[in-house]
Order: sequence, then C-alpha cells, then structure tokens
Amino acid sequence: MNEQDVIDMDQRMGAHDQNLNAKIGGDGDAEWGDMLADPADSHELVLAEQEDFQQKRALMMDAMDQLNEREREIILQRRLSEDAVTLEALSEQFGISRERVRQIETRALEKMTQFVMEAAAEKAKKALPAPKAA
Repeated sequence: MNEQDVIDMDQRMGAHDQNLNAKIGGDGDAEWGDMLADPADSHELVLAEQEDFQQKRALMMDAMDQLNEREREIILQRRLSEDAVTLEALSEQFGISRERVRQIETRALEKMTQFVMEAAAEKAKKALPAPKAA
C-alpha cells in the first residue's frame, strides 16, 4: 500500500459515523448528503455531447442528401440499420449482383466522406481570422 492509502484508511477508521441526513451548520438547510459528489457527468459535458451529436447527425443527414435513392437505401440498410441487411438480400431487392451492391455502397460512402471533408474544410476556413491588409 502506498502512504496516502494508509493515511486515508487511518482517517476513516478514526472518524465517527455520520448520518447523511444530519443537518450541517446552524441554518439547518443543508445536509451532509448534499456534499456527496454526483457520479453522473456534469451538465456542461452532457450538453456539449448532445450538441456534438446533433451537429454530427445534421452533417450526416446533409451527406445522405447527396446520394441518389438507391445509394441512400443501401447505406441505410447496410450501415445505419440495427440489423445490417446482407448484400444478397439487397441484390435481390434491387435486381443486381451482390458485387454491384458492394460497389454502390463503397461509392456512396466515398461521396459522403468527400462531402464531410469539404464541409469540415469550409468550417475551418470560416473559423480562421481574415488576413490583415499590409
């Protein structure tokens, strides 16, 4: 054991048990239980994660709008469905070979990636300060 663990244990062993509902101080409003740290993420972190998720979702939806109907359907069923549909099932649905479904899926993902990269570059360009005139 390291020294700090021994010190912490000694302090716990020497302390008296406290009722977490016991009042603190003279005003009687606060309780010991109010002093416990909340194990949940902070509100700021939760809000930031929600905002990040919303931005990513909006960007993905915009990228999906760049696809034609067949590409969109293949991506939805192969990548965004909880139970991914097989190439065989999609080949039967569209009346094309499994290899062609795979090619369409690959091309659709490339289109989406290109769209996201261009959107990120545009966002970065807007975030940079304008060059100063000499």
